[in-house]
Amino acid sequence: MGIERRKHPRHPADDSVQFCTVRVLYSAGGEQRLDAGRIKNVSAGGMFIETANPAPVDELILMSFHYRQREPLRMLGKVAWVDAHTRCDESGRG
Repeated sequence: MGIERRKHPRHPADDSVQFCTVRVLYSAGGEQRLDAGRIKNVSAGGMFIETANPAPVDELILMSFHYRQREPLRMLGKVAWVDAHTRCDESGRG
């Protein structure tokens, strides 16, 4: 097992999330296409989203999700990494 390099501990989650890239949202004449996924873990430094449609690394995304059954949270995030080696129906972004 490798050395843990994260600054913040991860906490398990299982919440649905909708998101789109900022580029798509603000492109002239572009369709607003929302993708969906599941938030699998969260920390003070980020979250892992399991999705079939990952955005490229460094892409800005707008997310909307319910946390602990409260009003929807809308957040801006940046894709830090994509798990290209996942061999199931879902791949992830971090």
